[in-house]
Amino acid sequence: MLHKGHRILALLCAFTLLLLCSPCAVAEDSAPASGVTYEIFVASFSDHNGDGSGDLLGIIDRLDYLTSLGVDTLWLMPVHSSPSYHKYDVTDYESIDPAYGTVEDFESLVSACAERGIRVMLDLVVNHTSSLHPWFQAACKALATGEDSPYTDWYHFTQTAGDGYHAAPGAEGWYYEGRFGDHMPDLNLDNAEVRAEIARIMALWQSRGVKGFRLDAVTSYYTGANDSNREFLRFLTETAKANDPACYLVGEAWADEATILSLYPSGIDSLFNFPAADSTGTGAQVQALQEGWASRGVNFADSEAHLISVIFHDKFSDDENTLSVGHAGVLLPSEDGTLYFLEKVAFQEPYRLLKFQNRTELSDYLMEKYDTAWGQDTARPFIMENDALMDGFRQNPLEEAQA
Repeated sequence: MLHKGHRILALLCAFTLLLLCSPCAVAEDSAPASGVTYEIFVASFSDHNGDGSGDLLGIIDRLDYLTSLGVDTLWLMPVHSSPSYHKYDVTDYESIDPAYGTVEDFESLVSACAERGIRVMLDLVVNHTSSLHPWFQAACKALATGEDSPYTDWYHFTQTAGDGYHAAPGAEGWYYEGRFGDHMPDLNLDNAEVRAEIARIMALWQSRGVKGFRLDAVTSYYTGANDSNREFLRFLTETAKANDPACYLVGEAWADEATILSLYPSGIDSLFNFPAADSTGTGAQVQALQEGWASRGVNFADSEAHLISVIFHDKFSDDENTLSVGHAGVLLPSEDGTLYFLEKVAFQEPYRLLKFQNRTELSDYLMEKYDTAWGQDTARPFIMENDALMDGFRQNPLEEAQA
């Protein structure tokens, strides 16, 4: 049975966000800033061993299907050992969470991907660890007993309570920074030993075949200190590219345009353009956004605009193992742009990729299959009224890609 915690991510969006790169920020020998990157939440994708939860071997089972979609990069959400369903609180950076498989399974996945020309990108979470990580546990024990431990300087401990700080377990009078919650203590990224450990971890996974990293929470490395965030991004970028000049790094920066643009001098290949993702409601908004970013030095050439996600919606039935409604419509502003509709109706079912000749066909399909308030009030008006986003798209007969 699909676990409750997995349901909120059970519908994966293969084409999720507008990923835009500034030409001046992309290294000449880095991976190309175009192509199809498929994001996978492993727990909900494909179950190989029959325990009701997805795993790495399950991804291997579906690689031919992913190849049929034209995928050239696989982005795995966190796979390291973790007590949570989402695994953004790591307890061991060297291992694979047992629910997903083993390091050997991971290496088999990387090898199978390489045979198909698919690169593997990992989510890398280094702003914080789990509060169950041995480093944090050792630090709290040392504070409680008064012993010396290098790990007390691996986190931000203080004897003054404050915003974003939590009581250290077992160490009365001590507090630690954890901006994402008490289960995620923030690492002290100024500590040389912490940086050396992060560099070692990156090199380890690159030696296992990883070709890129999605860097989590890059504006949170240093709270309210963007210059320091940029400097740490430079460290991560230089570290990865020293091992592999073609390693591709993309940062998650939930911030405004000015902040995102200010991080590019770090040398990072790309940053998610969340202001763009939030502004895809109309063609006029997209055009204004592009013009605004172009004036700041960001090129929106077709080869660099991966996609604009225009519809993403999912609903779940009372049956935990079933997606009663799951659909996403995306527009790819590429040289041969196509109007796609993706849907997934059950955990073990593959996504179906539909191509439509025009918006009327797509709208009619949605209303016939999903006669819901969402379809009536949101999907049909959006599809039928946004001329600017539809103009110039390649006309294809309705067809279904074979999984």
